[in-house]
Amino acid sequence: MTSRMAHLTFSLLVTSTTSFHGSFPSHQLLRRRSELHAAAGAAVVAEAAAARAPSLKKSHELADDAAFPPPWSRTLSLSCDAPLLYGDFYSWQRKMLTDAKQPAMPLGTIGTDDNTVASSSSNIFSSSGLGGKQVDLRPDLALKVNPEKGARVGSTVFETEAFRKVRMTYFDAGDKVQVFNSLWYPRAECGDVPVLGIDLLCFGGNKVCVACA
Repeated sequence: MTSRMAHLTFSLLVTSTTSFHGSFPSHQLLRRRSELHAAAGAAVVAEAAAARAPSLKKSHELADDAAFPPPWSRTLSLSCDAPLLYGDFYSWQRKMLTDAKQPAMPLGTIGTDDNTVASSSSNIFSSSGLGGKQVDLRPDLALKVNPEKGARVGSTVFETEAFRKVRMTYFDAGDKVQVFNSLWYPRAECGDVPVLGIDLLCFGGNKVCVACA
């Protein structure tokens, strides 16, 4: 279709230039030729856009939560059946960060029988949270979306009593690649404590990599 349009455009320019040559002064002829060039160029662009319209429409069929930072309920593109692989990890960590902090219970201080003493260790590592709060991010840092490629990256940041910053980032490109990244920065008053970094990666839906440092 593009080559045919180019041929028709060339024919139109030649015919119009020839027919108008004897009727118009040279400056009007040049202006007319420029108008024809512009019209022909617009026609070619319109034809190319029409040819791409179905794929663009498909790429814009996005999940309902496409305009929001994570946690998300599914992958971005509705044409992709890949699950949101690390969505549960993201949601669980967010819940742990924001749930109210509960005081720890020292071993052996609950009751006197063996069963109670043994179970007291699990009380220390109960599902109580860290009592953190979410930190506002600039919109361009919280979420970026590329509808045509079916990809997006979103981040949330928290701070707690022990961590000055906890950043969680999810890169979602459906079955092509998904990445969950989490970085924990301890406060200076905690002493010489290293930064914790966690990466969960999946490529092509079947190549999984886990990194922790």
